[in-house]
Amino acid sequence: MRVLTWSAALAAALVCGAVQAAPAHPAEAPFSVKMAGRTATISLPYKASDKLVWVSATRMSDAAPFVFRSLTISPHAGPGGLDLAVFTYVADRPGAAKLSFGLVPAGKMLIGPPSLVYKGLLARLVTVSVKTP
Repeated sequence: MRVLTWSAALAAALVCGAVQAAPAHPAEAPFSVKMAGRTATISLPYKASDKLVWVSATRMSDAAPFVFRSLTISPHAGPGGLDLAVFTYVADRPGAAKLSFGLVPAGKMLIGPPSLVYKGLLARLVTVSVKTP
């Protein structure tokens, strides 16, 4: 397990409510985004054995015109045998959005009931732009 360090800018951003990520580990596998018509599929690799999970960091109102449809976890289906979290969003009309995802401790989330919202450094933050005609 690696130790994450705080920077003054990151600490200030967290205090102000902005979601920030800790420095990425160089060996982290890349994510992928696929568009098929009005369906966006975002695949995010991770190691479930690290007791971390991918969660959405985008409020529903900020995702419009895209609406969350499903999350599928596929063990060992990612690059190099990593686990894969696959988020599916469908647009209900033409438009574009930025969707963000954070890698947080299992059982926590970034949006939701205050008792479950993770307030620490994210292991990783991914933001993608999606657009549909």
